[in-house]
Amino acid sequence: MSYSLADAIVSLVNEVRGNLPLGIADEQVSKPGAKFKTPTADNWLRLTFSDSVPDENTPNCYFRDECFFAVDFFYAKDNGIIQLTRDVEAMRALLRNRNIGNASAFNATIKDLGEGGPWFHKQLLLTFTYEGL
Repeated sequence: MSYSLADAIVSLVNEVRGNLPLGIADEQVSKPGAKFKTPTADNWLRLTFSDSVPDENTPNCYFRDECFFAVDFFYAKDNGIIQLTRDVEAMRALLRNRNIGNASAFNATIKDLGEGGPWFHKQLLLTFTYEGL
């Protein structure tokens, strides 16, 4: 595995982009570092990462860092919350307990963040590691 947070970000973002919920186009996904115009009424996703925290370090300079990857789902209130819940659960099943590129994803938690503006908001928070020399 490569010891690169950038490689882990690319792998995880591409995995989500290749498995978007029905009705969500790539243009409706806010990606790290990319310009994005928030839709006024359409469903959309936001992808964000935390900074890495060194987890382990051995005498031969092998590192394992733990990070967080959040996929925020914003679904129009007019559409109800059932499809939102199904889509968040499907994404959790897709991402957790897998190696995706150089990222090893394990724990995935769904948080209901309530209502904001015209949307219902749920967050999938994925814990992952990347490691190497």
